[in-house]
Amino acid sequence: MTENKLFSLLKTLSGEEFHWFERYVKSSFFNKRKDLVVLVEIIKKYHPSYDSRNLIEESLFKKIYPKEKYDNKKLRYVLSDTSKLLEEFLIYTELEKESTYKTTLLLRSYNKRNLDKYFLSKQKSEEENLKTIELKDADFYFHQHLINASIHSFNSKIKNREIDESLQMMSDNLDWYYLSTKLKYCCEILNRQNVIAVEYDISMLNEVLLHLEKKSYEHIPAIAIYYQILLTLTDGENEKHFFALKETLDQNHGIFTKVELRDMYAFAQNYCIKRINLGKSIFLAELFHIYQVLLESAIILTDGALSQWDYKNIVVVGLRLDHAEWIGNFIEAYKNKLNADERENAYLFNSAYFAFYNKHYSSVLKQLQQVEFTDLYYQLDSKNLLVKTFYEKNDHDALFACIASFTTFIKKNKLISEYQRMAYLNFLKLVEEICNNDLSKKGNRNTLQNSITSTKPLADVTWLLRKIAERDLMPKNSI
Repeated sequence: MTENKLFSLLKTLSGEEFHWFERYVKSSFFNKRKDLVVLVEIIKKYHPSYDSRNLIEESLFKKIYPKEKYDNKKLRYVLSDTSKLLEEFLIYTELEKESTYKTTLLLRSYNKRNLDKYFLSKQKSEEENLKTIELKDADFYFHQHLINASIHSFNSKIKNREIDESLQMMSDNLDWYYLSTKLKYCCEILNRQNVIAVEYDISMLNEVLLHLEKKSYEHIPAIAIYYQILLTLTDGENEKHFFALKETLDQNHGIFTKVELRDMYAFAQNYCIKRINLGKSIFLAELFHIYQVLLESAIILTDGALSQWDYKNIVVVGLRLDHAEWIGNFIEAYKNKLNADERENAYLFNSAYFAFYNKHYSSVLKQLQQVEFTDLYYQLDSKNLLVKTFYEKNDHDALFACIASFTTFIKKNKLISEYQRMAYLNFLKLVEEICNNDLSKKGNRNTLQNSITSTKPLADVTWLLRKIAERDLMPKNSI
């Protein structure tokens, strides 16, 4: 019975929230049914686990209706009605957190009741309050739009013949909310398409871009930032978009929540990673700097936890920049910042990567054997690391077997984006060419080096170039 909707909702309540829900149910303003009060009184001792052994249907019914014969249908009704009351309580608690919505509703009520004096007083106080708000995200402009709409409705009712500034502000704030939100969604869609092979219909994108080309919104950072992000996604070869994005982000830390800043910086991080994969090594330092900023400000943490992907990327970037000591300390220091269900997998993979950097190849294989391939990205990265490890161990048979199986995996898995597919396939092809060419000959080295620098997209460009340099004097087929 505890699989019932009511108990599913109740399990999400903290002890304090349950206390307030109980008071809500007992308030005659919200609830006039005594049986709902009795039900909540009975079940509160089982919060939050609601062990089903203590909530047998017949027994529960008997406690609610001691003088009645068991009626399963009636029990279901009382549970359903209580869940509806709980839903209303959840709506009420969320509304309590939204001061702007409350103000809008109050202004609307004053206007309907012709309480002009109180409307104007509340309008003035709200306008002063808006001046003190530091956050200037999309929600800020939407809330301003709602307030302006209430003011415009009031002015229309009293037939104010003066210039109605609220009408202009209502329109402007709606535009600013729409543009910033639309751009944000477009960025998320385009970014998703770059990672997973899926197509979306992005309506009105061309119209929005044409508008933004003609009109500057530098004074609205929420629009300017997402516009720059969009340009990094659609015109990635023009690196000025990234540096404009970085500058705008650095200048506007205080007007966005940490959650939104983290998402914005994630786009900048992804751009750096993509440029690095294209051989633009200067973006390693840019990416590492971003990570340091995010760590120092704690923007990178979500409810105090570090994402396994940020954990991994910091390790990879730091080691490419040869910050080995810093990374070794980071792996251990931030292990317990990882979510519990991701911690062991992430720690094992990154420890393997650190072991690879330190040329402890047997440790790499041992660590990777313990990594669970429950995620596509771990599969790709682990298989890629295996290829490099077998190469470094001079294990000819294992290397080519790994290349063959990895190639098959990439070609058959439809969830891999085309960009990732080509980056890994090109990498595997060039590893084979390095192994099968006589690189003691300068001509062969130059030809292969040109192939690496001109092939796009390509994973692990730096490692491939390093292997050519290391094999300058090695005989053909020596791995």
